[in-house]
Amino acid sequence: MAYDVLIEYIIEEGETRGEQILAEAREKADVLLSDFEKRIEDLRWKAASGLEKELTGYRMQVLNRARLKGKAIIAIAKGEIVDEVYRGVSDALQSMIEGPSYPAILDRLLAEGLDEMRGQVTVERIKGGVEILSEDKRVAIINTLGSRWEKVREELMPEIRKILLDNDNV
Repeated sequence: MAYDVLIEYIIEEGETRGEQILAEAREKADVLLSDFEKRIEDLRWKAASGLEKELTGYRMQVLNRARLKGKAIIAIAKGEIVDEVYRGVSDALQSMIEGPSYPAILDRLLAEGLDEMRGQVTVERIKGGVEILSEDKRVAIINTLGSRWEKVREELMPEIRKILLDNDNV
């Protein structure tokens, strides 16, 4: 009978010890599970934060590209406006050449050119004005409506740029 009690005691002790081991294992598992859940939550937060930063960066790139495209479109439009103004002036000059006041304009262009020259000269009528050559053909003065326009155009360009290109409100 002594063995039966001993066996029973060993079995009870084994069961008690087994339950303790299982309880300790469950506690360790719960701690590990809690740590893993925290790590997973941290990783999720970092991933979401990284994704948000990445999306913000992407949005900024898209916005910057859109701004550049907008500025390019505006620059093209402003260039087209300048071209249209120049075409309008050219058309107006052509109308002057074909108009009734052109002989008087031509006389003034000739007189201004002759004021610049000394001695014998050759005068040639060219489109929109006159060309005056010195006797030795070393000096030539071209005085035309077109040449006048080119000179004025160069002087006006800074103002035109200021009006069209420096005005960001347009």
